[in-house]
Amino acid sequence: MALRDTLHFPFFIVLLALIYAALLRIRSNPRKRALLQAIVLTSAIGGASEWAQTLTSRTASGQDLLMNLLGVACGSATIAGGWLRGSRRSFLWLIPVVAIWVGSTFLVTRPAIRALKAERHQAGAFPRLGDFEDEWETVVWTPQGDDGAGPTRATFSNAHPTHGRQSLKIDIHGSNWAGVRLLIGKRLPWPESRSLRFDVYNPGDEFELGIRVDGFEGGRFTGKVAIAPGLNQCRIPPDELADRGRELTRPASFAARIIVFHLGESPSTRSFYLDNVKVE
Repeated sequence: MALRDTLHFPFFIVLLALIYAALLRIRSNPRKRALLQAIVLTSAIGGASEWAQTLTSRTASGQDLLMNLLGVACGSATIAGGWLRGSRRSFLWLIPVVAIWVGSTFLVTRPAIRALKAERHQAGAFPRLGDFEDEWETVVWTPQGDDGAGPTRATFSNAHPTHGRQSLKIDIHGSNWAGVRLLIGKRLPWPESRSLRFDVYNPGDEFELGIRVDGFEGGRFTGKVAIAPGLNQCRIPPDELADRGRELTRPASFAARIIVFHLGESPSTRSFYLDNVKVE
């Protein structure tokens, strides 16, 4: 996912250049005014594209917005630097342009590098999917859901672990489909039994936890698990994974790409603890 997010950076460089070129043709617009207008318009598009996602089932991403704005910064610095080409001041202008590019490249590639490292650790830990003991797990386990009352939070906690010393505490503030999502970077074929196991500690009243498992080849499992107060040791057996899948034509070779634990369409405010997520 982080690798795909980096595409925001070059896309907004190109978008800025196209808008700038178009504005230059409007009534012989002066280049400085055209560049300023292009910066404002492109930045507005970058912000609006993230805000619009809050109107759907998706959530806005601060990281995506940063990639958008870095693309605008690099594109505008390069265009402005081109105006001084061949002049005595061109070398002096080259210094901040290079600094902007180097700094932006570092910020853009850092999440992708972290994602690649997390992907490698994830493959080494499989079939264990989450015990929340290592920092790399914060890259692949991410919260989802924010309806204005507050974002869903997923943080490591020393409370109620069932494997190791930590669990994942999930705090939800009343948004639809809120919960936590696991992204699996590489195709990791599940063992023959294909059972999904996980532990949930519920400090509140009983609720239903929705489970969604998307496969690499388009298959999907959806279902619900009743979560009673206290510790729940949950297991989704192979026959349920196959029978409930709308598109699972080859369950024996199934490999999950995304696993989501959520509260469904009914907004709810609650906290629970997740631990010991594995396939066996």
